[in-house]
Amino acid sequence: MRYLIGIDLDGTLLDKESKLTSKTINFLQKAEKEGHIVVLSTGRSFDASIDYYNEIDLNSPLINDSGGYISYPKDQSKKPTLFNISDKDIKTIKEHLSPYFFASYFSTSKNIYAFGNYSKCNTYFFAQEEYKHFLTNKSFGELPITSILAFIEKDKNNEFLNYFNELTEINVYLRSWGLIGNEVFVYEILKKGVNKLSALKSLLKEFSLSEDSLITFGDGANDLEMVKEAKYGYAMKDSRLSKLDGIKYITEYDNANDGVILALSSILNIKS
Repeated sequence: MRYLIGIDLDGTLLDKESKLTSKTINFLQKAEKEGHIVVLSTGRSFDASIDYYNEIDLNSPLINDSGGYISYPKDQSKKPTLFNISDKDIKTIKEHLSPYFFASYFSTSKNIYAFGNYSKCNTYFFAQEEYKHFLTNKSFGELPITSILAFIEKDKNNEFLNYFNELTEINVYLRSWGLIGNEVFVYEILKKGVNKLSALKSLLKEFSLSEDSLITFGDGANDLEMVKEAKYGYAMKDSRLSKLDGIKYITEYDNANDGVILALSSILNIKS
C-alpha cells in the first residue's frame, strides 16, 4: 500500500538540536524509493524548512505555514498553492488587531516579514534565522499573507482575546501556542479551514489516495487536526499533544531518539 506521510519538523522529526539524524535521512530516502510520499508539514516558512527538505533529498510536495502554503520544490512545472488571508481580513487585522501586537511575523509563501519588536521575540523563536524582510505601516496589507505569528504581552492578552471575539465577520482563527517566558502569549492566525490536515487532504486527492493512506506525526497545537484525523496519527512521546484526548497513537520514542522512523518502520515494513 502506498502512503502519504505528513511529518512535523520541530519537536517531531528534528532532534533536540533541531537537526536530522543520518538514520532519519536514510530511512526517509528508503521510504520514498519504495513509492511512499514523504511530506514535511510544518508551521515554519518555506525559507526556514527548505534546507531540511534538501538534506533528506525529497522529491515530494512541501507544506509550510501550518497548511497555508503547498509547494513543489523539485517540480517547477507545478504551481504552489496559497491559502492566504483575504485582503479584507488583513485590513481588519492591521486596523484593529495589530495595535495589540508586541511583535509579529507575517509569512508570505517563501518569505517572512517581521513587524514590531521582533528582536526580543527572536529569543523565543527563530533565534538562528536572519530576517531580511520587514513590514512597515505602508507595506502592511500589500502582500499575500498565509499566516501570522502574533506576540501579545501578558497584561494585554485578555483584552486582545475579547476584542478578537467581537470581530464576528473576520474569516480567520486563532491558535494559541501558550505563554512564552512568562512574558508573552503567542498566537498563530490562519484563514478559517486552513491547517495541516486540510493541506494533506488536498494532496491525497492530487495523488488519488484514500484517507486510509494517511500517516501523520506531530507534537504541538498546529498538529492536532492531522494527528487526530489520520488513520495512523501519532503524537510524539511526552509531547503536549500526547496528553490530549482522542489521540490514537503515541510513539514509543521521542524526537531525540528517532521516534518517527521507528514507528514508521513497523507500518511500512522497512528496516530503520
